[in-house]
Formats: sequence, structure tokens, C-alpha cells
Amino acid sequence: MPNKKLMFKDKYLKLAEYIGKILIEEAYWSESGVCWPTNRKDRDTQVGSERLYMYDGDSGIILFLLELYKLTGEEKYIDLIKSAANRIANNIDTVGDPGFYTGMAGIAYVLFKVGETLNETIYTAKAIEILCIYRHPDLVLHNDDFLMGNAGILLSLTYLYSRSKDERLLEIVLTYIERILTNAHHNKDGIFWNRYKQQIRSLSGFSHGSSGIGFVLIEVGNYFDVDPLKEIGAAAFWYENASFNRNTCNWPDMRHGIFDFDKDYPRFKTAYLKQEFDIFNESGDTVAWCHGAPGICLARLRAYGITRDKIYKKDINNAIKKIKMYLKSDEANELNLSLCHGLGSLISVFIEKYNVDKKDSSLKFAQKIVSNYLHKNVGILDEMKDDLSLFNGLSGIGYLFLQLYSPYLVISPLAPRINDQKNNSKVSGYFSESFINDLFSRKLFPITTKIITENKQVTHLVHKTHYRYFYKSLLQSLEQTIKANSPFALLKESFKIESTIRKADSKVFNNCFFHIRQLHAEEQTLYFSQTDYSLLLHLRIRSDPYILIKKVSNEWCDFHRVNNNKGSIEINNYVLLNPLYDGVEISYIGNYTNKLLSILSSPMSVKEVINILKLETDLEEREEVEFQNLIICQISVLLQKRCLIIEN
Repeated sequence: MPNKKLMFKDKYLKLAEYIGKILIEEAYWSESGVCWPTNRKDRDTQVGSERLYMYDGDSGIILFLLELYKLTGEEKYIDLIKSAANRIANNIDTVGDPGFYTGMAGIAYVLFKVGETLNETIYTAKAIEILCIYRHPDLVLHNDDFLMGNAGILLSLTYLYSRSKDERLLEIVLTYIERILTNAHHNKDGIFWNRYKQQIRSLSGFSHGSSGIGFVLIEVGNYFDVDPLKEIGAAAFWYENASFNRNTCNWPDMRHGIFDFDKDYPRFKTAYLKQEFDIFNESGDTVAWCHGAPGICLARLRAYGITRDKIYKKDINNAIKKIKMYLKSDEANELNLSLCHGLGSLISVFIEKYNVDKKDSSLKFAQKIVSNYLHKNVGILDEMKDDLSLFNGLSGIGYLFLQLYSPYLVISPLAPRINDQKNNSKVSGYFSESFINDLFSRKLFPITTKIITENKQVTHLVHKTHYRYFYKSLLQSLEQTIKANSPFALLKESFKIESTIRKADSKVFNNCFFHIRQLHAEEQTLYFSQTDYSLLLHLRIRSDPYILIKKVSNEWCDFHRVNNNKGSIEINNYVLLNPLYDGVEISYIGNYTNKLLSILSSPMSVKEVINILKLETDLEEREEVEFQNLIICQISVLLQKRCLIIEN
């Protein structure tokens, strides 16, 4: 009597093979090699895709075919894989994007897997050659996310190093770890990255948010046996958890802002002028791999699988609860099985949960979702030929079927792994706790840290801390260091000023709001410059409420100027701090400008400002016009610096 469990399991392999058959039929052969029309536009023009990368290009299709070949041993896939890989390798110069799913790092990852699987060193060598490009000093990304930024590149580099042990790759790995750590931001909630204007705050989630970056740091930390990297990855998760919405049982999608200027800016500007904050906090309730519970759960499951720390279980349970709620919704009924935005991302969570906790119920639940979908959508695989890609199309669905067939052997491309082997004392020695603490301290309190580390007379009191609470612990450590070294006036003043900078940064409660503030300031500056002189005197202005001003000593200014890499600065008596969506703008002002801003703490007309300052200045009659012009010029400069607001 046939084993029903095996027959049920074999069904998924046959479904994957059917998709393999479609890919063979749909392949576009040319002299340069095989490619596929990955969407309707390619199909209509009857040419292959120019997309070579993983997300929705040929590399992603190859990745599925490789897994299919490994499980079936069918040699009919080999020529297809090799021809497509040759075409990609020969056209790598056309790929401008360095990212993982969207560019060269992912292509190198796939080519290396081709070489390993088929025992063809030409592909592994090409993959390493591609990643060696990342040694170039001009190839610096300011995006740290997993999908297309530094985190995804780091995963690719570390994976290839783990398999090849090529020392050239190790040096680049060290560079990218340090780059990601250097780019990190800190607050009381944890650690985060990428402060962009089209956000409420830095994003949660796997593709563009803290989950994806934290996942990579934990994966890399596990391979190299560097506990601080795993702790920093966990601190990225705690940052996300601070915004967890109990009402929706989800981590909010923080993408928000101006995507269509003509449509979006007027309504945001109106809300900004009326100080109506609700519109700026309208987060989404996305449930997908890229944003929301599924991707976040994959990151937590892997972290739990590596560390067995029960602290991750609460997040896992919350995410599972949200996914099950969502599966009952009308929106979920409209989804296909694709990996990124479809049911595939939800199903992948239950497969990964099965791999972690070994409970059959998780795998059975995943199988049930797929069976119900296929029962309701007979013939759907043939209907989806318009998209053959990995993340949004048939190749990804085929990959999902292979996971259901062999969950232990086939790891989801949504959360690719590095070898579990712990390796390399060079990395663990380089990224010691003291090195990382110093790096973070120099990011948050650069001048204070410099004085402490370069002055042998200063006693530095260091506190060991979990990176979740690094910012709070650093403050406490520095406060105690200041008390223990009270005679050092410059040290005390530096700490006070840099604490004020951190306070100014904490005023950025919403990136979108502060972006609108900047755009409105630019409008007002232009309006001021174009206003007739007689009307200009009657404009009512006031200081921007978000700026902070701190008086500084000449000693501190001298020290700061000497150690400022951007060159010399004008030494003034005050530091002016202006919080922007991507950080704090620091400038220096003298007594006169400070007086002007102080006067304008309450709204008044330009003419009133001029009259007040006249009374405090000993002027001859012939000097009054010049003085008035100087005040107007100074007001214009302060408008440009976003320090003043026109109220008319």
C-alpha cells in the first residue's frame, strides 16, 4: 500500500517540476545565452529580459532551477542553468546596482552557487572576481538595508568567504561590518539605520528595515563567533518592538511622505502649517516579507534558531497571530503564492518555524494554505506565465514547493543563511566589545570621546552593557567620568554641548514632518527674497521652535576648529543646532545673531525687529539705511538656515 505521506510530499516536487517545464518552454535562446521574459513587457516584445539580478531577473530563476536540479538530478536543467549563467557573467558590466537582490552582490551569490553545484570553478572564480570590486573606495553606499544596501552585500561577501576562504573577501567583509556599525543610529529604544524623508521614522521590516540588517548581523556574528554583532542585531529588533502596534498586532509600515510632489506636498504643507500631526503618523498595516509580520518573524525565527534565547518567542508568537488573522481577510484571498507580497511570504514563516521547533503542526499548516489555494485556483500556474521571476512570479512559487517537499534542505531565498560553522579569530579579535563601544561612542559623542581617549590624565569609567541599552549606558558612563574628572573644564563643556546635540536630534519625532519643514523653509526664503521692500517690512516672523542654541567658550571653539575635518570655521560664542530628518545641522553664530533669534521668540514684524535693534545700537542717521539692510540680509540668511518662520 502506498505511503500517503510520501505521496503528499511528492506532489510538491511534481508541482516544482511543472514550473521547471514552463521555464524550459519559455526560455529565450540567443547567441549570448539563455534568458527569460520575466514580465508582460518582455513577452510582448518577444525578447529576453535585460534584468540579470535576483529579485525579478534571470539570477533568481537560476537559483530556483539549481535547487530543482539538486533534488531531482535531472540533467536537462544543466545546459539551461549554464547558458543563463554564462550570459549573466558576460554582461555583468551592464549592472549598475551593487545590491544583493537588485544587483551585483546577488548575482555573485548565484554564480557561486552554480559553480558549487555543478563543480565548475569558472563560475565560482567569476563570483569572487565580482565581489572583489567592492574593495574600490568609490563604491560606498549610504543605504544599509538588506534588499539593495550594505547588509545584503555583507551577507553575500560572508557567504562566499565561508565557502571559498578567499582572504581578499575577508578584508572586504571587515570593511562592510565596520561600515554598517558606523552608520548605525542610537536612541533609548535600540539601534536603527537609514533616516530618509519618506518615512515616519526609520523603517521596520526585512527588506528595508531593521529586521533585515539585524538578521545579517546575527548571521555574520554567528559564523565568525562574534557575540557583540549578535547583540547589535538584537538591539535592531528592540528598536522595531518600540513601535509594535498592539491594536493591529503588527509592526507598522513607516513608509510615508512625498511620493508624488504635486499631489502630496499641498496636503502635508497644510497640515504642517496648522500643526495637525495625525496626517504625519498614518502608518500602514502591511503583511508581507518586505514590511510587516512575516519578514520580521523570519528574522526572529533565525535569531532564535541560532541563540535559543527565549526573548524572541514573544515576537514570533505575535507575528504568527497576525499572519493567521490576516489569512482570514478578504485581502489575503486576493493574493497569489508569490514570495514577496503574496501568500508565499506567509507560508515561508510556517516552514521556517517547522525547521526551528520541529513541530509537524507548522508544516501541516503551510501545506494546508497551499492546498486550499490550488484547489480554488485550478490551472493557476499556467495563468501566471506573465511573471517568471523569483520574488513575484513562478520561480519563487516553485521554490516554495521545493521547501514544502524538503524543508530542511531547501532554505528560503527570503532569509538566506551562511554556514553555521564558527570561524576566524581575526574577525572576533577585530570587532571586540571595546572596539565597537569606542566606535559607537565616537559617533554619539565625538569630541568628548576624543578628549577622554587622548588625555592620559582623564580617568575613564567604562560600563559593560547590552547594546539594547547602549545609548543610556553610555550617558551614565560619561556622566560618571565627568564627575571623576571635574578639573577638566573642556571635557565637562564638551559633554554638555554634545548632550544638547543629542537632545536636538531627539526632537525629530517624524522624518516626513521635518522634511516638509525644510521644503516650507525653502519656499519662505524664496518668497522673502522676491517680496517688495515696502511690504517686506510688515512681514511677521518668529524663531523656529525646534532650533536649540548653546553658549560655548573660546577654548571649546578652538578645540573644535582644530579637530574639524571639514576645515576651519568662524569662531563664535554660540552653537546653533537645527534638527533635520537625517540628523542635526550644526553652525556657529555670534552675539548679534543670538540676540536677533532671542527677540524673535515671539512673533513680530521685520520693522519691529529693526526698531528694537536700533535702540540697542549707537547709530548715526546716515548709517540707519545700511543698518536696516544688514538686518534684512541677516533675516534672509536665517530663513535659509531654517531658523526663522514667516507667519503671514
